[in-house]
Amino acid sequence: MLARFPGRAVGRDATLRRPLTAGVGGTGEPSNQNWRGWLGTVALLIVLAIIGLRPLIAERYDSAPLSTTSALDGVRDASPVRTAVLDGLIWLAGAMWFASGIGRGRRYRWTGLEWGLVVVAVGAGVSCVFAGNKRLAINGAADWVTCGFVAVLIAQVVRTRRDWRLAICVVMASAAAHAVECFDQVFVTFPQTEVMYQENREAFWGQQGVALDAPQVELFERRMAGREAVGFLAHSNIAGAYLIACGLVGVGVVLAGVGAGRVLSGGLVLVVLGACVLTRSRGAIGAGVLVGLLWYLGNWLRLGRSRVVVLAWVAALTVCGGIVGFGLAKGTLPSRSLDFRWQYWTASAEMVGDHPLTGVGSGNFGRHYLQYKGIESPEEVKNPHNIVVQAFADWGLVGGVGLVVMLVGASRVVGRWNVRNVRNDEWRFDGDRRHWLLGMLVGVVLFGVRVLFLDSNDANYLYVATAIPIMACGLGFAGVTVATRRVRGELLMAGVLAGVVAFVVQDMVNFGSIVPGTLTTVMVLWGLYVAGTRTEGGTVERRGEVWMAGCVAIGLVVAVFWVEPQQRASGYARSAREARTADAALTLFKRAMAADGLDSSYAYEGAKVTRGLAMRLDDAGGWLVRHDALIDEAISRDPVHLTLWREKVRGRLLAGREGDVDVLKAAVTGAERCVALYPNDPDVHVVLADCLGALGRATGDVGLIGRAIQSLERAIALEDAKPEWETIRRMPERVRGEIESRMEELGRFRIE
Repeated sequence: MLARFPGRAVGRDATLRRPLTAGVGGTGEPSNQNWRGWLGTVALLIVLAIIGLRPLIAERYDSAPLSTTSALDGVRDASPVRTAVLDGLIWLAGAMWFASGIGRGRRYRWTGLEWGLVVVAVGAGVSCVFAGNKRLAINGAADWVTCGFVAVLIAQVVRTRRDWRLAICVVMASAAAHAVECFDQVFVTFPQTEVMYQENREAFWGQQGVALDAPQVELFERRMAGREAVGFLAHSNIAGAYLIACGLVGVGVVLAGVGAGRVLSGGLVLVVLGACVLTRSRGAIGAGVLVGLLWYLGNWLRLGRSRVVVLAWVAALTVCGGIVGFGLAKGTLPSRSLDFRWQYWTASAEMVGDHPLTGVGSGNFGRHYLQYKGIESPEEVKNPHNIVVQAFADWGLVGGVGLVVMLVGASRVVGRWNVRNVRNDEWRFDGDRRHWLLGMLVGVVLFGVRVLFLDSNDANYLYVATAIPIMACGLGFAGVTVATRRVRGELLMAGVLAGVVAFVVQDMVNFGSIVPGTLTTVMVLWGLYVAGTRTEGGTVERRGEVWMAGCVAIGLVVAVFWVEPQQRASGYARSAREARTADAALTLFKRAMAADGLDSSYAYEGAKVTRGLAMRLDDAGGWLVRHDALIDEAISRDPVHLTLWREKVRGRLLAGREGDVDVLKAAVTGAERCVALYPNDPDVHVVLADCLGALGRATGDVGLIGRAIQSLERAIALEDAKPEWETIRRMPERVRGEIESRMEELGRFRIE
């Protein structure tokens, strides 16, 4: 099936079949060594460097430091600035590409994603206006649309077979480095880390203010004991999605190769797929097996592509309908993992119902999910683990429909030709000097930027963190280069398509589509599939200066309104965390707040500093006034973030120690807001009880004391309502005993 998808289009692709000619363009459209040709080549190299770089670095949309990494010396969290810079470079490459074609009348290759991507951009833009945390919404939406543009761009900049081969070598080289990192983690890093953790266990959690019997400690230790490889990504399921997509591309290289090249590419495939197994991602492994079976059965049945696409849609809709029907009838899905996902999806349906037109905004799902999460659902997830559900929840009906249009448009591209008998179209490459030169140039840029993104001055760490990936990338690049000197084109295309399909299939129960490294890779693979199989049905590129101006305008918007404010704010915040005095730290945090008027994390960090000082110093009142102002500013920028409201309550309780009624009333109001944001959390009911009890004592109101007791009883009832099998996230017996003692104390006060 998949091996026949490219059809005879590859054989008829004039731009890919022309012999090698002199000039920058290489095989394909003849070119002169003028500024146009060089501009197009530079655009290609920029895109290829970003393709190879993104899976090998950490990226985040949130600037708030993670509690775990903040407890480690010399470790810094990734800044959203790096994502903004990379996205800006992608739009710059787009401007360069369109500039290189002004007046040349080149053929534009439609990817099938264009119209859907425009609709997604509209829906995502609207969601940013109405999102609670607008900074997160803008960061996530802008990056997602930019990654979609990568597919369109790569389909244009790859104009020759040599360019196509170079791109696939870069993708597989990056996958090789990622795979080697997975092996190193499982067999070297994880065992060493576990030993170090056990030696410093108390200090590690003490710096975070977490008791050793807290549920998050056991969760952390169980994940550590699981030794699931993550590579350079943040989660094993994401690493699995990336590796299975690249592994199937490698399978295509093996099947397409001729002679000894198969041995080299086969070794690379074994490493990549072996690393996928080390992630222990059942979704990724299952998706790979499923697509492999479809590949085999399609070839055996000799089905045409249009028929296969129709059958695939029918099967997908049937399966989805069956899953929904089973879930509605039983209230659950088979297996614990699928049951969790059913809980995410049903809660998401309520969320979409409350925000149908605007969505909640990219990155804001986890904040809203707590309002809809039932007590039987133990996990506080930040995404619904389904690409379609994610789109509707984040971007509303418009964005969700846009994603569906993208999927339909892509499937139409796949099924455009219905050819039963496909002749083998052999690609031959002689004289690899240009290929090696450009590959080395991409590698220099890739690892030069990556060293900067490691955020470390430790020479030993930089050497280890760079040398191993460089060697793995070099071997992967060399192996695929040798393996593709003589290949059958339609099998190469089949492997690329298989990788894309496997990623989409897994993302129905995963969240790889919201991670820049994985999303960029799958979009690149789709662009390469289009570049290798499509020339018919395109339109002659006109008004290249208009397209160039559009890319330049978007790039300027990214630079001025996205990169620059976050860069300045991030710099101030980093200096604030290293400041020697509290006043200096607060001054720098305020500068960060002014530099980026949308980010709430800097105000929150400043508020935590002032509360800590109020607890230690005599002049608590002045620090708590500053605390209240800072946390109110953070809440105004992120009004549905439970963590901010809990911080406000902590400050009000601290300020109301002397029995100030107005302050305690504010604490009760904040605690009630916490309950509204997370109604099925026992902890927030305990917080509300503390506030009501303090206010009741200060005013002598036994009614408030009664409400406090009811809140504690509600906390115990919610704890008892948790599923029997849930043993990790349960309230520690020590905490439960404290709650019961508090109930008795409040009961005695009410009687007196």
